Amino acid sequence: MDESVIFTTEQNALSTSLYSAEQAVLRQCSTNSRNSAVRVGDKYLFVAQSNKALINVYNISGAHKRETVEQRLPTPEVITCLEVIQNRYEEKSAISDFELPHLLLGSTDGGKIYCWELNSGALLSVKQMAHYQGITKIKSFMDGKYFITSGKDSRVIVWQTIDFVSNNASEPKPICILHDHNLTVNDIAVSMTHGANMSTSGAKLFTASEDSTVRCYDFSFLRGDFRKNRKSQEQDQKMYQPRLLATFTFPAAIEAMSLDPADRALYVGTSEGLFSLPLYYTVKGTSTVANLAQASGSNRNKLYSVVISGHDDDYKKLFSMGQLVCDKLISTPVTKLELTFDATTILVGNKFGRISVVEIASKQILKTLQPLTTADTEEDAITNIIVTTVNNSRQDSILEQHQSNKNVQKLPVLQRVVHDKDHAEHEVWYRAPETPEFSHELESLPPIADFEKYMDSIRSEETVFLTTETTSQVKNVKQELAPASHSNSQEQQELQQELQQVKSAYKELRELHESLFKEHEQLLSSMK
Repeated sequence: MDESVIFTTEQNALSTSLYSAEQAVLRQCSTNSRNSAVRVGDKYLFVAQSNKALINVYNISGAHKRETVEQRLPTPEVITCLEVIQNRYEEKSAISDFELPHLLLGSTDGGKIYCWELNSGALLSVKQMAHYQGITKIKSFMDGKYFITSGKDSRVIVWQTIDFVSNNASEPKPICILHDHNLTVNDIAVSMTHGANMSTSGAKLFTASEDSTVRCYDFSFLRGDFRKNRKSQEQDQKMYQPRLLATFTFPAAIEAMSLDPADRALYVGTSEGLFSLPLYYTVKGTSTVANLAQASGSNRNKLYSVVISGHDDDYKKLFSMGQLVCDKLISTPVTKLELTFDATTILVGNKFGRISVVEIASKQILKTLQPLTTADTEEDAITNIIVTTVNNSRQDSILEQHQSNKNVQKLPVLQRVVHDKDHAEHEVWYRAPETPEFSHELESLPPIADFEKYMDSIRSEETVFLTTETTSQVKNVKQELAPASHSNSQEQQELQQELQQVKSAYKELRELHESLFKEHEQLLSSMK
């Protein structure tokens, strides 16, 4: 098991490994906007090019990894952010896992949102003026049922994915709009500990802005019947707004943010360094542990100010004043953050074109990654970091199966005109995965093989259980073991007899020794 790291700067891109020296430079890659690269399946990498209405496609699949561009996909205009919405029901198969996801979302610097179907290339919908200014990030969550956009207009908007793919003639409308920030919202994060429904999920939304604040919202206060009650939603928007739980103020403008998978800590990158904010805050010197992202009964927004830890800090007094003492991991200006699989190390991209692999517990830099280039160019800021786990043995076996296939199927071209959902034909070419071997074993089990027979057996067992009386007996283990171990008891008796014989012989020898010793003493006394 290894972890693959792909990162881009304004003029370079590099694919490397976190635990080995493997490196590959992705050529002809230039992107100056953050969140403009996304991994599509296990095979492809999409990178939106800067100042070009073009998406470069790279093959990053193990031994078949290519440094050159595999394919170029033209777009209607320059794309700044990309996001992939995976298929909701993914099934493990015996063939390669190179199948394309469902949707590709792209945004522009003018605030538009494009939605393509990857298996056909059809442009399903275009949302004009989704934001008043450029969109900085698109984040899907809850198995792709919803996605969130943040923009330079200081707004955060929650959308429903089905509104972008349905045959409804009206254009997509947002579920809710958050406008608590004052400057550009650079990053958003959604907790992974949530339920299946939005209204009862308990999911937390964290937003980071250049106004030096991080805000935490609770989605549980958002009702689930969005599509049915559009008019009532417009009449009473407060009912549908997520609840603002807490606001954290930092000493500098926030550029990036990363949330721990278990919601234990929040890592905030600013222009002055990287801060580690524990969401379960322990007040040193006391037994108090505060859940900073928990809803309070007073329905009031909790305000906290983050300060750097010192030697003579009175944690109890500072906490009573709303100040949180946090650790500063590094002091380099941060542009991008990404946690590893086990969340013990964090990759910190800076404005000098380098990535520092920092161990969170010890605050030590374990490794430094930077583009391999001989060109005499200025150092560019890190714009994208993608970390994925790679099973080398599985991937190599998959690639060997497809090594003889020389006819590589190209990706469908992304359409420029919105697809006519009512009259035009909609054909999708998709290779269905093979049935896994373990699924055949499951089919032979009673509930799946013959459900009616299985239910009849359950009914008969229930009848027997209800009609018979329950009895409890205390088992005597010694009595049960005695008949079963008859041969063992004979051996024990023989051993006991031998032991008695040895004891009697020893007793005789002891008596003989004592008598001889007395005679010896008498002989010595007579000689004197």
